Amino acid sequence: MSKTAVRREAAKSTLKDFLVFDMLGGSLGTLGAPAGRPADYADGPLRAGIDVLHISIGTHVENIEPVLVELYDCLCLFDQMSHRALHVRSGADIETARQSGRVGVILGSQGLDYIGRETRLIMCLARLGLRCAALTYNEANALGSGCLEPTDHGLTLIGKRAVRELRHNGIALDLTHVGYRTSMDAMELYDGPAIFTHSNAYALTPNPRNIKDDQIRAAAATGGMVGVSPYSPFCHSPKSARPTVEDFANHIDYMVQLVGIDHVGIGTDLFPHTKVKWENGTKRNYPEMVGPYVWETVYSEGFDSQQKFETLPDLLARRGYTDADIRRIMGENAARVFAEAWDKAPADHSPASINAQALV
Repeated sequence: MSKTAVRREAAKSTLKDFLVFDMLGGSLGTLGAPAGRPADYADGPLRAGIDVLHISIGTHVENIEPVLVELYDCLCLFDQMSHRALHVRSGADIETARQSGRVGVILGSQGLDYIGRETRLIMCLARLGLRCAALTYNEANALGSGCLEPTDHGLTLIGKRAVRELRHNGIALDLTHVGYRTSMDAMELYDGPAIFTHSNAYALTPNPRNIKDDQIRAAAATGGMVGVSPYSPFCHSPKSARPTVEDFANHIDYMVQLVGIDHVGIGTDLFPHTKVKWENGTKRNYPEMVGPYVWETVYSEGFDSQQKFETLPDLLARRGYTDADIRRIMGENAARVFAEAWDKAPADHSPASINAQALV
C-alpha cells in the first residue's frame, strides 16, 4: 500500500478505533454531571470518546488536609459511579476501562507544595491511589523551582528525596510547570520515564511555561514523553490573534521531528473553570504566562473542548501521519509510558533500598 493510501485509510478511522488518552484533562469537576444527575457522571469524557483522563488534585494547596478531602471525594465517586468511571492504578486498568466502556481516571497532582519537607507522605498518597505528581507549580517550593521563577536554583535536597520516593512508590514524575534546571536535575536522578503531561515547544512559542529542546530530548532519553496542549498561550503564533488547531499540530510535528513518534502525546489542560474564576485566578496571577488571552480565547480555535478530539485523526492524517502514528499520538504512547512508570517501579520499598539509590 502506498503512503498516500495509508494516509487516506487513517483519515477514515473514527475515534472509537483509537485508544484516546488525555495526559492532563481537568479536575474532579470534569467528571461532573449536568444538573447534578448521578446517571450522567463522566458523561462529558465518555461522549467525547476519551478512554483515559488524568485529572488534577491538590493544586495551590499548602497543607495536606484539603488534598485528603479531594482524594476522599474521588474515591467516593469511583465507588458510587463504578459503572462509568474506573480509578486507574496500573497499566492493566487502562485496558480494563476501555474494554468495559468506562472512562479510566488517573489521579495526579500539579505540585507537591502540600507535603512541605515531609517526603514520607508520598508513600501514603500512593497507597490512596495518586499515580502522577509534578514537583512544583510555576513557583518555588521546598522541592525546587517552578518555571516562572526568575532564578531556578535546581532540585533541592528535599526534592531529591521526593523524586526517589515517587519512583519507589510507582508515581509517574510530571515535570510540567517545573523550572528548567530543576527539571533537568530531576531527570538525571529519576530512573524511570519522565513525563511533561501538558507542555509545548519553546522553540515555536517562547512562553516561559513551554519547554526547551534539551528538556524534550532528556525526557525522551528516559523513555518518557511530552503531551502537547491546545492552550492558546502555549501555541501562540505571531501570525494571528488566536492560535488555531493547526498551530497546535505544529507543536506535535516539531516534537515528532525532534525526538520521534514514540515520545509525543496529547495533554489538553482543558479545565471546567468559569470565566470569572479563571480570569481572576490564573490570568491575574500569571500574566507572564497567559499574555493577552481571555477566557473565550484561551484554547486554540478548533480544539477548545473535549468533543474536538474527534477531529484529530483527520487533522494528523492530512499532515502525513499513518494510522499507526496516529494511534501512538492519540494514546498508545501515553498508555505505555505511564504503565512503565507504575508497573516497573522497584519492588523493594524499604528505606535501605531508597537510600541505596541516593548513593548511586
